[in-house]
Amino acid sequence: MTQFSNLEAIQFSKTKLLKWAAIQIYYYLIAADGEISEKEMESFLEIAKETDSLFKQYKSQLIEECENQVKKAIEEEKRCAVLKEGIDLVYRDQLNEILHGLEEKSGHINANMFIWNMLSIAMSDGTYADEESELIHYVVRKFDLDQEVFLELDNAMKTILDIDQSIAWMTQKENPFVIKGTNWEISSSEIGRFIDEFTNRREVILNSVKEMTKD
Repeated sequence: MTQFSNLEAIQFSKTKLLKWAAIQIYYYLIAADGEISEKEMESFLEIAKETDSLFKQYKSQLIEECENQVKKAIEEEKRCAVLKEGIDLVYRDQLNEILHGLEEKSGHINANMFIWNMLSIAMSDGTYADEESELIHYVVRKFDLDQEVFLELDNAMKTILDIDQSIAWMTQKENPFVIKGTNWEISSSEIGRFIDEFTNRREVILNSVKEMTKD
């Protein structure tokens, strides 16, 4: 059991988050725009399992706790404030757990990977709502995460989203510029060359992200 001072606990939070704390913030994020879509819930559950292999053991309790906080927002315009309050409580409880030397039991996630996961959840439905953006920015400030890293990962995720949308547009049947024919004819067409270029660019960005988010 490692004992931390207040300053050491705060420094810990700048580079790592306890797994349960990260997952709880993920849930607040999918609730940010007032409606949890099926796609957002699927993304949340998938990333939660990747974050903590033991998630299923406390899944129901965590979701219930988050929902109790979310339900405090009776009026829509107060929802963001209520979610921020929930994040403040996560921050407080994480510090308390670290101060009591329980961080090893809970396990932790790299702060950069945590940022990437937040962005992945926020944009899982192909959009980046203002409420989601505001909440992510609040988390970054509250936990004093690296602003430059956040901006780089944010730009990377937005670029990937743009690339995916461009590829989808170029390959949809309604697009008059799609070359219709065999796979060979499409891949050898001008459109095919654009798709290859976009795909390669996407791969370069993802490789860069992997380097930034690895432990």
